[in-house]
Amino acid sequence: MMLGLFLGLLFQQQFDRLRAAEFAEKALLSEIRAHEESLNKRALAEKRQFAEKYEALGRAMDSFTLAYNAGRGNIWPKKEAEALAKAIREFESTNSWRPLSQCAGDRGSRCPVQRSTSTKNQVSLESGQGSTP
Repeated sequence: MMLGLFLGLLFQQQFDRLRAAEFAEKALLSEIRAHEESLNKRALAEKRQFAEKYEALGRAMDSFTLAYNAGRGNIWPKKEAEALAKAIREFESTNSWRPLSQCAGDRGSRCPVQRSTSTKNQVSLESGQGSTP
């Protein structure tokens, strides 16, 4: 009788450990899913912001070009130039884009273009000059 009770308690203890591990696994998986969803939402928001700023920059460039060409290059369209400068500043302020000068030594994923050395008929991103054959 005692042996049966002991074996029953031992089995119950093993079963409880397995259930505890299952609950811990489910909790971790749920946390991982929530974190991935948060990252996806953040990435989509960054892409949307980048696209909006890029489109605003394009509209500002078009407006400046039309005003400048309307004056045949003799009149500087100050209002459009200021709007273009503002659009450029706003575009540069997005998290998805940084000038290459800010990427110096950055090998991480936040740098839009990985720096490379020049090869034949290519422009070096580090020096900004073409290579010589």
